[in-house]
Amino acid sequence: MLRLPRIFRAIENRNYRLYFFGQTVSVLGSWLQSVAQAWLVYRLTGSSLQLGVVVFVGQAPLLVLSPIGGLIADRYPRRWVVVGTQTLSMLLAFVLAALTLWGHIQLWQILVLAGLQGIVNAVDVPARQALVEEYYARQAYSAVVALYNDVGVTESTDSRTIIQVANSLQRTGEAPEAISLLERALESRTQDGPLYLALADIYKLQGNLSKAAELQKRALTYTGARSN
Repeated sequence: MLRLPRIFRAIENRNYRLYFFGQTVSVLGSWLQSVAQAWLVYRLTGSSLQLGVVVFVGQAPLLVLSPIGGLIADRYPRRWVVVGTQTLSMLLAFVLAALTLWGHIQLWQILVLAGLQGIVNAVDVPARQALVEEYYARQAYSAVVALYNDVGVTESTDSRTIIQVANSLQRTGEAPEAISLLERALESRTQDGPLYLALADIYKLQGNLSKAAELQKRALTYTGARSN
């Protein structure tokens, strides 16, 4: 049987394969809609200020409501949460398209749709990122993280998700991969205390107490966090 390269071995798992390619299509559609919406606002108003307001209205709910979205993702089945949020996103996109094609689109309608989409995203993002821990084959978990690390972990990925994946790697005997994931995240988040603490915990479990102590000191320096 043909063996896939290690980084792609994760998609041998059917559930994760469906999740990964489904999210690829979804994210592509979201970015296309974002670009088209920005172009539409500027064409309607000719104002860069109004364009900035629309972008702000769409992103602000992520900053404010993401903790609530995380609670929803932890309390309810994540798969159905994602199905619901993705369905709502599709309906909002259809409404925007219909209003535009019929020539009835106005700025206030775009603002309302952008705000609603931001609220949906505040629930969708935590639930969607948490699904990576549910859709994997245990023996290929490091491959899932490698693939997720390349296409899913960006500067916008929340630290909680990265720590969750790293802890899962540690529990399944993949400590080197967990350390690599956290260290890569810290390259662009040099003052993220929780990431330092998570990395310190893994080093402590590996018996490297001096390295763990050094990382705990960095965490205290940046966030004032209290180590155990």
